[in-house]
Amino acid sequence: MKSSLKKKKLTLHRFSLSFSEPGDRSIFETYNKDFTSWLSSMKLPGELISNLGDIYIPLINLLKQEKYIHKGKIPIIGISGSQGSGKSTFTALLTNLFEKAYGYRVASFSIDDFYHSR
Repeated sequence: MKSSLKKKKLTLHRFSLSFSEPGDRSIFETYNKDFTSWLSSMKLPGELISNLGDIYIPLINLLKQEKYIHKGKIPIIGISGSQGSGKSTFTALLTNLFEKAYGYRVASFSIDDFYHSR
């Protein structure tokens, strides 16, 4: 993460401002309808639409800025959290945004898919 941000308390507002890019508004406007539909299909509250501009788009910008995502490389992004914390929901939304708004191909899976038998 940028060293200038390490010294400051990173609030959600500061995060979204720190990792915003000029084309973000266009992405938000284009993807807004899909995101709203996705929230509805997942039976999530519509007010979570603000997360699109506050969390998801800035997170993708951060990953691009920090060179985790660039052409010719296959990034692996891990998401961890306690049971029921929303990891699968977060991953599904992020996958959808990466594919539809940014044109990336994404494969997502759960560690639960890789249990070993005795």
